[in-house]
Amino acid sequence: MFGLVNTTQTVAQARDLGVVLDAFFQQQGIGDYTATRAAETGGLLITLTSVLCLVLAIWFSVRRLRVRKRAFWIPIVCAVIGLVAMTVIIGGAVMADPAFFAYLQRRA
Repeated sequence: MFGLVNTTQTVAQARDLGVVLDAFFQQQGIGDYTATRAAETGGLLITLTSVLCLVLAIWFSVRRLRVRKRAFWIPIVCAVIGLVAMTVIIGGAVMADPAFFAYLQRRA
């Protein structure tokens, strides 16, 4: 149940990844987030990753439960894999923006 709620929230937030990144950039004093195409692609990838992780967690868990084996660890592993993948995707969307590199150069 927790996985379904988490996936639903993630999908809802991933649709507006550009708006979220722009707000983050403004709060951190980086500037305006302008790589909207990267944010759209990242949002789509996050949605697909989240849904795929949920489906795989359910599928593998049901398979193991049917043969009377423990399956509590499968959703945990899927969540960690999904979190790592989403972190990489968001990092890619952030690094696609020229304002981020200008910010890093100012800080150096």
